[in-house]
Formats: sequence, C-alpha cells, structure tokens
Amino acid sequence: MVRLRASAIRRTRRSGYMLLVCTLAVTVLSMASIAMIRSGQHQIRLVEAQRVGTQSRMTAEGLYQRALATLRHNPNAQGSVFDPAIPTAGVRAELIRISDDATQIQIFLYDGSTIPAINRVIDPAALND
Repeated sequence: MVRLRASAIRRTRRSGYMLLVCTLAVTVLSMASIAMIRSGQHQIRLVEAQRVGTQSRMTAEGLYQRALATLRHNPNAQGSVFDPAIPTAGVRAELIRISDDATQIQIFLYDGSTIPAINRVIDPAALND
C-alpha cells in the first residue's frame, strides 16, 4: 500500500486551484480587452460620422455660394448649378424662379434626394447692391 504524504496532497490541490485562478484571470483580461477594442471602434465610427457631416455641410455651403455667384452674374438664371470640383454625382443646386423678385435655391447632396440640405428664398436684385 502506497502512502501519500499530506504535503503532496496539498500541493496537488493547490495546483488545481491556481489553474482555476489563472483561467479566471485570463478570462477577465480577455473580456476587458474586447470591451476596450469595441469602445475604440465605436469612437472611430463617431468621429467618421462627424467628419462626413461636417464635409457635407461645407459642400452644401460651397454650392450655395456658387449658386449666389450665378445669380449675381445672371439674376434671371434658372435650373441646375453644378460644381465641377465636386466628384460626387447628384450634388447640385436648383435655382427656381418664384417671381420677379424671388428665387428659391435648393441644395441637394446626393443623386435622387428629395429633401434639400439648404432651402432658401432670396431676391436676386438685392445681391448686386
């Protein structure tokens, strides 16, 4: 009959306990790492959305200024105004003559859009003052 010493039995139990503690620590660190990576990806998406929004507003404002320049040059202008520097298809300004002293400027930022990013009514004669 083989007799085990008490210290050998305790050592075996301790090594099982340490394996459990190490597995738990690795799991906690893995979960924390995954949470940090997801948080970073979320922040990247937020920054990208903000960049696209700012770029769209600046594009719309630039196209609005081009439409105003067109009306300064020709107060009776109507139709679509495009900016050749904008490579995106469908980005346009629509000049709609409402009356002799009012023209509506609508800025659309993508092809097929029905809601303008900018919609203003101005008096073309007042632009040259």
